[in-house]
Amino acid sequence: MDDKIKEYWDRKILDWEKNAYEESTSGQSLVEKVASKFRGSLRERMNIALGLVQPHVGGQTVLDLGCGSGTFCFRLLQNGAAKTIGFDFSPHAINVASERAKTLGVEDKCDFEVHDIREATLPPVDITTGLGLLDYLNGDELVPFLGKVHSKYFLFTFSEKKLSVMNALHLVYLKSQKCPSAYHYGEAEMRGFLEKADLNDFRFVRDPKMSIGTIVCHLPDSPLANTKI
Repeated sequence: MDDKIKEYWDRKILDWEKNAYEESTSGQSLVEKVASKFRGSLRERMNIALGLVQPHVGGQTVLDLGCGSGTFCFRLLQNGAAKTIGFDFSPHAINVASERAKTLGVEDKCDFEVHDIREATLPPVDITTGLGLLDYLNGDELVPFLGKVHSKYFLFTFSEKKLSVMNALHLVYLKSQKCPSAYHYGEAEMRGFLEKADLNDFRFVRDPKMSIGTIVCHLPDSPLANTKI
């Protein structure tokens, strides 16, 4: 993850989130309105991730890395988490997340902080999550980052390297937006990164609704997880 990636997402994150997680296209740029036709999989990714962690968040503290404006943090609170901590390298996104917490009346249950996760010390928490974060870490950065994850449970998503129309569209979109760098990884590659970081007893969760998205997690089995592995 180089500084160009940080600049790119600080500029783009709020428009991207509006596209990814909201049904309405009001207020979005023309490119994002077009891209929204292919973004249902991102909403499903968040829904499936939430379904996996929800049975285990009650009374727990969750760290969400690459939290953006806090959408997943707020949903975790709605589903029983006692506290959420969000890290993102975008000051713009963190400011918006903090304001949203005040508006929702949950500022006492949220901490949003600006951090470069490559350098940050991760606080002690019960569960660590990151939706889309691994897509912007190269192979040399992934193992040191994953080695800092010491929570009881974790859940991350990544874009899986495979031949598909959606994969091709994703790459075209990234190129059209001049995204400095993004990475797709195969299961064997991701398994290798996790094992080198001494993270074991994990599993991969796939669902056609997530398109190229794949979840890798260390969580107790749940009915949802058992249906799509």
